[in-house]
Amino acid sequence: MRLPVGVPHRARSATAIAIISLLSIFLPTATQQAGAVDPAHVGIRLGTVARGMSSPVAMAAPNDGSGRLFIVEQAGRIRVWTPHSGLLGAYYLDIHTKVLSGGERGLLGLVFHPRFSSNGFFYVYYTNLSGNLQISRFHATPSSNKADGASEFGIINIPHPTYSNHNGGQLQMWNGGYLYIGTGDGGGGGDPNGNAQNLKSFLGKILRIDVDHTCGTLHYCVPSTNPYYGKSYANNEIWLFGLRNPWRFSFQRGNGSLWIGDVGQNTREEIDLLLPGVSGRNMGWDCYEGTLNTVATYGGSYCSGKIFTPPIFNYSHINGRCAIIGGYVYTGSGQASIMGGLYLYADYCTGEIWGLTHSGSHWPSALLGRDGNSVTSFGEGVNGELYLTDSGGNLFHLNAYRR
Repeated sequence: MRLPVGVPHRARSATAIAIISLLSIFLPTATQQAGAVDPAHVGIRLGTVARGMSSPVAMAAPNDGSGRLFIVEQAGRIRVWTPHSGLLGAYYLDIHTKVLSGGERGLLGLVFHPRFSSNGFFYVYYTNLSGNLQISRFHATPSSNKADGASEFGIINIPHPTYSNHNGGQLQMWNGGYLYIGTGDGGGGGDPNGNAQNLKSFLGKILRIDVDHTCGTLHYCVPSTNPYYGKSYANNEIWLFGLRNPWRFSFQRGNGSLWIGDVGQNTREEIDLLLPGVSGRNMGWDCYEGTLNTVATYGGSYCSGKIFTPPIFNYSHINGRCAIIGGYVYTGSGQASIMGGLYLYADYCTGEIWGLTHSGSHWPSALLGRDGNSVTSFGEGVNGELYLTDSGGNLFHLNAYRR
């Protein structure tokens, strides 16, 4: 079985529990409500959108009025689903000859430019044949179901030496054109090279760059509002650091809060929440795994004297759970009365789908449903509806009901 990026292989468990009873922690700097819906009264059914894909690991949708969904296959191809024709047989993009795929490597992420309907630009994240992290721009006629495979424009290439795991993979665009890039810590157990805490490394970070302009020899510019802009001791591109493998993160529509599902080591999986515009935070790894102090286990002297931002929620590796698949807050209108404001996430090994909300100083979470396969990613439609991909080659729409 192929594994998605950042996901350690562990046995699947058939155990299900109704309400999660694992350790959680309130984050004082993130006080907005995730929603008033009680997740304990919400259930999820999986509505089939498309089947028969090969290792789908991501989904994205352009704001172009077409209603199309684009599904990323790990080997290096992108498929198109249309409301009228379903899953098309022809590939939207096929770059498999440029992609090193297998295990946690491959074509990992996709995002469309906010002005895709006029400029035709979209961005992909893949591990190249050298094992490095490549973020590139491609072009398509906006209304076409076939992109120009020869239009690749390399944005940034990030060395990823030594290990094949923890490649990150998420791309998001926010603030009208800034590209956010989630990178893993470079792999190996316990971040042996200390990349996540190293401000001169691009690994174990969320980066923010301006892809609408170029500066000097760079194929992008660095926003002057980045927290380390102009600092000699850090890479200008860094937005957040101290992450292990933020396989999936998202911005909440309507307010811009940043939700991060950071895959843990052997003990804890965590969810981080940052208010709009908050940057420069140290999310803790490898001095902390979730709320567990790991200085003596993984971290080093570089942990001393630092201020860390704890997760709002973390859960333990019990009942077969092993790796968080970060999701989205539901902001759609079609199911708002049932699950509006809930943050949905999953665990790769169990296929469990959870809902998280904010109640006072607590973050209650409940089991909403289960996928019979391993959940590999969530996706968000233009209308705020949520989807997920799984290891069985499926794309599902998440349908909520009261229970």
